[in-house]
Amino acid sequence: MYCQQQIQEKIERARQGMQQAQEASNQDTKSSAGDKYETGRAMAQLEKDKYARQLAELMKSSRVLSEVEFVPAEDKARIGSLVETSMGSFYLAVSLGKAEISSKSFFLVSGASPIGRQLIGKSCGDTFVFNGRSVAVTAVF
Repeated sequence: MYCQQQIQEKIERARQGMQQAQEASNQDTKSSAGDKYETGRAMAQLEKDKYARQLAELMKSSRVLSEVEFVPAEDKARIGSLVETSMGSFYLAVSLGKAEISSKSFFLVSGASPIGRQLIGKSCGDTFVFNGRSVAVTAVF
């Protein structure tokens, strides 16, 4: 599935980033300018920590996605639903941004995101206000 593939690619990039940061830290040689050495190691550690946080978040998203039930459409939007609105099409699962699938644009959003919270529980014909704009739900799959 598209979402799982995107998450796996991001997980691999995060792992590579962590590895590169570790290698940069290991290659930094101690010099007579001790502060420069310590600064370089600290920067590499910060970079590694950033990738570790990204990796943890991506692993969480992967677990959430694996728990999404793909069942026939119901009348109300829930996690796993594709919701078409006057503002665009949204797939409620995990936040991965905009996707182009079969020449159709979708926004992949989590139920905890601001738009996701607005969409959960909505039915075809419902309206809501998002960022000061009236949005109509035109279909729920």
